[in-house]
Amino acid sequence: MRCDGAVFGASVNLQYERLLCAQRAFMTCKSCATNEMATLNGEVAIHFPGFEGLDKDIVWVFPKLMVCLQCGFVEFVLPDEQREQLKKDSVPALLPQ
Repeated sequence: MRCDGAVFGASVNLQYERLLCAQRAFMTCKSCATNEMATLNGEVAIHFPGFEGLDKDIVWVFPKLMVCLQCGFVEFVLPDEQREQLKKDSVPALLPQ
């Protein structure tokens, strides 16, 4: 869905689309307030820290990134499937008690 309500790609995460629409409306960096923002494709490998994390699978994510070209701040939405995988594989010590 584009900001005007038109649909453009069923595989794009709805949360990301809302984020993108909000960013387009303001298009300023949350860190340095510049308007030098770019939307880029990303490839992120998320892994757990420490020796315990070596036994866990890497979680691969291929999000759209909102990148500040001034300070380097990056923002993206973690898709539901990968978020659930992180929840499932979390090291117990990292979870809030």
